Amino acid sequence: MRKNTIFASAYDADGMLVRTDKYPVSRFIETFGSELAEWAANAVPYSVIERPDTTQSVTWTYARGAWASDCCRECVCRVEECRHWDPIIINLTPHPVRIVRGECPDEVNSLDGWVEKEIPSSGAARLAMKDHGAYVVYGHPTGMPTGPTPGHTYVVSLTVALNMLQLGWPSYALRVPSGDIRLTNGTRAGACRRLVEPRTS
Repeated sequence: MRKNTIFASAYDADGMLVRTDKYPVSRFIETFGSELAEWAANAVPYSVIERPDTTQSVTWTYARGAWASDCCRECVCRVEECRHWDPIIINLTPHPVRIVRGECPDEVNSLDGWVEKEIPSSGAARLAMKDHGAYVVYGHPTGMPTGPTPGHTYVVSLTVALNMLQLGWPSYALRVPSGDIRLTNGTRAGACRRLVEPRTS
C-alpha cells in the first residue's frame, strides 16, 4: 500500500472537481507552506485537511494516501470516492447497524453467529415533524452534521438520505442499509446484508 503520497484535489463552489494532483510526501513538504508541511509530516494514512483558496475560488482537499499503487488514475474524480478509501463510518440511525456474513439466509431463527460487523449508533437523524392534528408537516432532517466531513460516511435511513441528497449532500457521503434479514417469526432481525450508496439516478 502506498502511504507516502498526498492527494490534492481542488473543488469549485458547486463541489465539482477542478483538478487532482499527487505528490510524494517529501516533495509536498518542500512545495507548500509550513502549516500544510507540518500536517503532511505528521499525518497518518487517511488523514484529510481542507483549505479554501479565495484567490482561485476553490477549496483544496489534501488527503494522506493509503491506496494501492497508482489505482487512483482510475478514480481521481474525488479522493473520498477512491475504491481503496476506507472511510470512518458514523451510524446516525437510532439503533446499531448489524451486517451479516454473505452466506446468511434471508430468514433466520436468530442472529447468533451470523453478524460480521456491528456499528453502534452515534445519534439519530430523522425528519423534523410538526403535528397539526389533521395532518403532519415534515421538514428537513435533524441530527445531521452541517456538512459532510471528508473521510467520513454517514449511515442513515433511506428517507433521510433522499432528503440530504435534495439538500446538496454528495451521495458518496451517505449509506443506507440494504438487504434486510428477517426472523422466522416474520419480524425484522435488525440486520442487513450491506450498506449501499443512495442515488436517485
